[in-house]
Amino acid sequence: MISARVMRSMIAVAGCMIATAGLASEGASIVTGRTALSAVPSAQAIGPAGPVNRVAFDLSASAARAGPFEVTCIYPDRLRYRCQSSADSQDASGRVRLVVSIPDLGRGSPVTVRIAGGSASRDEVIELRNVAQVVHEIEALPLPRGGRTAVGNDGQPVAITQPISHQATSMPSMAMPRRGSVTECETLWPKWVQVSATDPVFLSDVGPLNGSLVLARSPRADSDVTPDNLPLWLITYPLSARRVQFIAHYEVLYRVHPCPQRIIGGS
Repeated sequence: MISARVMRSMIAVAGCMIATAGLASEGASIVTGRTALSAVPSAQAIGPAGPVNRVAFDLSASAARAGPFEVTCIYPDRLRYRCQSSADSQDASGRVRLVVSIPDLGRGSPVTVRIAGGSASRDEVIELRNVAQVVHEIEALPLPRGGRTAVGNDGQPVAITQPISHQATSMPSMAMPRRGSVTECETLWPKWVQVSATDPVFLSDVGPLNGSLVLARSPRADSDVTPDNLPLWLITYPLSARRVQFIAHYEVLYRVHPCPQRIIGGS
């Protein structure tokens, strides 16, 4: 025969199990679907891939009633960050669509998005999608010691083809101090991937001449694109050439510098 005390204990345990199961069930159903949206900023994004990934989470009606929602992004190095989010009513049933912006902070992937509302929470694992971009810029560099000519038999200037070499850097526009803003305090920051050049033209007073331009030193991959971290070119040109013009292909990956106010203490 079961004593009254034992019976009360069993009822309490059963009640606790039912309550816990209810919370677990609510947590499991808080997110009913998700959709990858176009990344931002649009100039540095290709479809859903870009510096800031945007994901729409469809929340159940019961979860919507438990709002407001708190969204935390947890990166692989355990950084906890308050990602921007906005909630919109989805339909007459009371379901809500929550759009979360997840910046690529250069801390790896995947990112765990924790959505919490009321007593329920849900973790969604998102693989960040970001792609490198190639920026093409026309560069023109002066050639020291160039611009010399000789006088031909007809008294007209002729080119001096004796070759000399010179090293110079080129600075892409993205290396200027100004950075593009993502939000009120998050900023874009380009990282080097690789550099190349095509179509060099050596200009002189007597017309275009032959020469060569090769990359002598490339910035280290994943280093910042800054005025003191630029590609170095080895230029070989005839003495008559005054400047070289070429197309530089700067391949970079745009990442986001975090907003300090969004970093959660203890991360």
